[in-house]
Amino acid sequence: MELHALVQAVLADENVQQSAERMSARIPGPPAEQLLSSPFLLFCSPERMTDALQERRERFGLSHFTVFEPVMEALAPVVARLAGR
Repeated sequence: MELHALVQAVLADENVQQSAERMSARIPGPPAEQLLSSPFLLFCSPERMTDALQERRERFGLSHFTVFEPVMEALAPVVARLAGR
């Protein structure tokens, strides 16, 4: 069996806490701290994205992630770094 996550939002921002707080204010539910570790949201600097996805893959047992088309090109370097892991 493979587990998959559809990443709903990718925010490549150096100020991850501020990004998570803005998102938390827009949607009901979890506080910003929980959004930061969600497998469905990616809030981190571009340099940290590879590690964040790898950590979520291990923690949640995910086989792969899907993102929406507008962020595919921006994530190409991240995908290249994850290839073969």
